[in-house]
Amino acid sequence: MNHSELLKNNYSDIIHSTVNRSPENYEVIRFDKFLDVIFPDSNVFIPWEIIQKIRIALKQKYGNDSNCVKEYGVLKSVNLAELKYYQQDVGINGPMHTQIDEPVFVINNGSQSILLNGYHRVLYHILNEKLQINSYALTVNI
Repeated sequence: MNHSELLKNNYSDIIHSTVNRSPENYEVIRFDKFLDVIFPDSNVFIPWEIIQKIRIALKQKYGNDSNCVKEYGVLKSVNLAELKYYQQDVGINGPMHTQIDEPVFVINNGSQSILLNGYHRVLYHILNEKLQINSYALTVNI
């Protein structure tokens, strides 16, 4: 059974199709609800406003809000249960533009480590019962 079938069988109540996506719609899982099951009794989601402030600060300092994490971040392994997340929906068919074993992008801001990029890879790791993932971690003070 592949990952999308596994998700559909076990989490059908939190899977839905996107609308108005180009070139086509696809199925996503409500990642916040999924993580509530995987990491019960933990508060792993942050408000959207926090990530917006971080992205603005990264653009001001580095000229972009993504590549700078790989350029200036430190390669390290992170525990998925200790990360904070903001993306509500994640496609269930895997990453489209990256390899599954590429490091994710993490922002360390104060006492929080926030997953910036790599939600499909995190979903894949969780489904394979791997709670550690390689990351590029960039520390910022915002």
